Amino acid sequence: MKTVAVCIILAVFVLLSVVAIAGPTITIYTDAETYQSGDAIEVSLSAQNVVDGMSVDVYIGLITPDWDIYAYGPGGWTDSLEPWIPDIYVPSGFGMDRTPLWWFDVPCSMPPISEQGQYYFASVLTHPGTLEWVSQPSLALFTVGASAVPNYYVNGETGDDSNDGSESYPWRTITHALASALSTPATIHVAAGTYAASTNGETFPLNMKSWASLIGDHRETTILDAEDSAYHVILCDGADAITIEGFTITGGYANGSKDRNARGAGICCYESSPTILNNTITRNSSDGQYSYGGGIYCYESSPIISNNTITDNSAYYGGGIHCSDSWPTISNNTIIGNSARYGGGIRCDHESSPTILDCIIWANGDDLLGCSASYCCIEDGDSGTGNIHDDPMFVSGPQGEYYLDPDSPCIDAGSRSASEAGLSDRTTQADGTPDTGTVDMGFHYPVP
Repeated sequence: MKTVAVCIILAVFVLLSVVAIAGPTITIYTDAETYQSGDAIEVSLSAQNVVDGMSVDVYIGLITPDWDIYAYGPGGWTDSLEPWIPDIYVPSGFGMDRTPLWWFDVPCSMPPISEQGQYYFASVLTHPGTLEWVSQPSLALFTVGASAVPNYYVNGETGDDSNDGSESYPWRTITHALASALSTPATIHVAAGTYAASTNGETFPLNMKSWASLIGDHRETTILDAEDSAYHVILCDGADAITIEGFTITGGYANGSKDRNARGAGICCYESSPTILNNTITRNSSDGQYSYGGGIYCYESSPIISNNTITDNSAYYGGGIHCSDSWPTISNNTIIGNSARYGGGIRCDHESSPTILDCIIWANGDDLLGCSASYCCIEDGDSGTGNIHDDPMFVSGPQGEYYLDPDSPCIDAGSRSASEAGLSDRTTQADGTPDTGTVDMGFHYPVP
């Protein structure tokens, strides 16, 4: 149920606040009107019945800023509309004082309380088996607001984990920074250097947490190297509202059995939706017959994977990217030279429905399997609106080997404008010409 349903609920609520209905009542409360990340929301109920006893269905719901409705049913929170307690008899004279029943951390994945904006908890009683209200519903309005975002700093050469994480006194390891950045949202800035067990004592995987972003100094000089000694370089497990930007991500070796440890050697997204932006994801391997996603693995996730080079990764399924029950947006990436038994570039299974556009997907064997793309340059001829299959004509340049020759068919061949893609201040050409007009396909370098 989307906007129309919510508008109807709110309109009828206003009407019923004027015209009372005789019947049992239920009222829902939150312990505050405004929350920020790191807070806990306490939800309480009170109820009474001053009329004759009757049977009712009890509904508890959440309305998000996007006007989605989630209901608390017998099995927990769900996006389907079902009663929390069906067909319960409320005797005459029943009364329950305000009683706390639920607590939710901010952010929370289910019910989804992660975006900033206005939310409503709702409660209503209906006649059993119907949506006919017994008495007026109750709404508890609360706001999730922005707090000041603290900045923390890591320097693998000059830092010390006994420091305070400030710019003047940075920490030495990203592992310590992620564990110590208790105030979220937070941004962790990582200085150039190689972060590995053998250099600064780094521990992998790096376990991301919601609303704590990781920003490297530069994708070619800020290197996260698991040295083939960890299942993942980065693990996102239930982590949302985060950005991973500006790194070379390498050396992941997901060689476990039939579980998460055989998946996502570079970045493993498990019920998470990070933004993965401006990175080099290379030479990661998910090994074995049940291995998935050498570069990136997504399970029940909706990440934004934008403007990365994803190269020379390997797995049994999905060498570059593998999606399972996921809905990622994959745009303006150069995905090249990855390998897999099934789906060298991108492979999708189960109910995955990715949006893939403006990418160069080349020399991966089977570039796409179980999914489709549009406005992409794909070597093995996958059809789709705007797709081309001509040599992208890569040339080397000041910051890498995937610049486009001025005569490349990928120039001005994307699905939208460079401005709409957020890439008008970057370039695909070695001379540094900014991308203007229709966006170029593939990875965009910073303008020198």
